[in-house]
Amino acid sequence: NANGTSVVATPLYISAAGEVVAPTINATGALKSQGTYNRTTTAAANTHISDSASGHHFYRSTSSQRWKTNINAADLEEIRKALLKILVVNFTSLCECDDPDKVHTGFIAEQLAEIDRRMATYGTDDDGNEQVEGFDSNELISRTVAGWQIHEMEINRIKAKAAKFDALSALLVS
Repeated sequence: NANGTSVVATPLYISAAGEVVAPTINATGALKSQGTYNRTTTAAANTHISDSASGHHFYRSTSSQRWKTNINAADLEEIRKALLKILVVNFTSLCECDDPDKVHTGFIAEQLAEIDRRMATYGTDDDGNEQVEGFDSNELISRTVAGWQIHEMEINRIKAKAAKFDALSALLVS
């Protein structure tokens, strides 16, 4: 097609001679498994499938410091405000491999992208336009931990204040 990607109905397979046969290769030389990309699930994973101008690739998710630069503490107040805007929803899935009767709890990726585009993952539509695909689990997990830390700090502040009130109350009683 115009994007340099051929779409072939034959899946990736290993031939009788032991060769890996990859029938769909795009212009960048990357394998695009259209079946893999078109099939989706609500289950979380640690693999990302890109669908962009740079090619169609599988990436494993990593959190190692060796893959990071410009490391600094996040703005907890900014995170708190974003967390309070997130809509948690119940839904049934239209995904082919999901039970259509099971009620899931999750997020709407487009809503997350409106709050902060870093919370979403993106792909392209048939015309090459960017579209929201899902949520970035690392962004949400990190923000959830930060939210928990915020609550812990607030609880500790309230406990310290309560201890002072208890001490003052004890003085008044005596």
